Amino acid sequence: MKSNKYKRLVNFDTNQNYPRHSWFDIKEGYSTDLVKNVLLDLKIKKQDGYIMDPFSGSGTSVLASSILGYQSIGIEVNPFLYFLSKIKCVNYSNKFYLLLNNFKKLDIKKQSLSEVPKLSISKKLFKNQLNEILRIKNWIKQIKDKNCKELFFCAYLCSLDKASFAKKDGNGLKYPKNKVPLKFKNVFVNNLEKFIEDTKKVKIDKKPLIFQGNNLQILNQRSFEKKYRNKISLCVFSPPYANCFDYTEVYKTELWFGDFVKEYKDLRNLRNKTLSSHLNKTFADVKILKEIIPYIDKIKIKKLWSKKIINMLINYFYEMDILLSKLNTLIRKNGKCVIVVGNSSYGNVAIPTDEILKNLGRKNGFKNNYIIQARKLGTSSQQYKKIDNSNMLRESLVVLSK
Repeated sequence: MKSNKYKRLVNFDTNQNYPRHSWFDIKEGYSTDLVKNVLLDLKIKKQDGYIMDPFSGSGTSVLASSILGYQSIGIEVNPFLYFLSKIKCVNYSNKFYLLLNNFKKLDIKKQSLSEVPKLSISKKLFKNQLNEILRIKNWIKQIKDKNCKELFFCAYLCSLDKASFAKKDGNGLKYPKNKVPLKFKNVFVNNLEKFIEDTKKVKIDKKPLIFQGNNLQILNQRSFEKKYRNKISLCVFSPPYANCFDYTEVYKTELWFGDFVKEYKDLRNLRNKTLSSHLNKTFADVKILKEIIPYIDKIKIKKLWSKKIINMLINYFYEMDILLSKLNTLIRKNGKCVIVVGNSSYGNVAIPTDEILKNLGRKNGFKNNYIIQARKLGTSSQQYKKIDNSNMLRESLVVLSK
């Protein structure tokens, strides 16, 4: 596997050119071409078994695999991303066009309003467009055909960002002064036309199995293990990086307007189900893995912007260790596990997540493990000089073999 070609593939941007994949811009995703290249480079055949992604996100791995004719399995904890990935894999229906034409003739002002989400920034996000957005949502709720309703609702959720005053930026939403929101109805219709055309243009050869929930809990189910033990030929995924980004915060507009969370307690519950890669969750009291003790000892004496960072890192690698153990029982002999991950730094101490995961892979029964550096991670030159091992600031593919 050559490293230079993966430089641009660890970025989601190239997906904007692909039908179905381009429905929603996921800042943290990777390219469908990465999946295609991994399948090719590792010589994974369709008859070898399932392709699996335990951090399925918006469904790049399972969608790419399905279009190519592989059987695939995805697991995603975020209910909006789970819904998005599921709808990306629907098949074309003539009913989609009929409903679209009905919507275009609709007098939206005559529609009743759906309830305003309890998200505190709802009005700030959309201002004078909020009522129209809620009326369109209510119209979608009345659609009787399940497949049509879900496709229309997916287009609805994928239209919110461009019509809002906010912009997804790193760890949440920001309000750029120069952002001019687009007309929601126009964005919605354009999305629907594109989605319908994409479902017509690109067929799903093998419909993926996508599960919603915490991946460790799902993988721990005896029925799941029994069904898929030694059946996975390739596990390819990108876990949230240990960078303190909370994706329930990044996608809160879609979570609330999609009714995936209705109260703030729902949001807290969801956050506690996610990987320990951010600070907005309650951390368990777990043992410190010997593989990370040298790094924890270094940053303990540093002045950190949050005392919770050490607990986050301890829990992050503890959970990833359990995950690799579970995956080893599912992956068939000579099967592969490819992890796309970025390293981080705290207190100017580099945390080589890729090296640690490679070592945890060996501990959990994987062999011939190696790292492909895809690209350097950007940071200011002033900060870069302060990092104790600046070469470690990179995004990589960690390749493990069963």
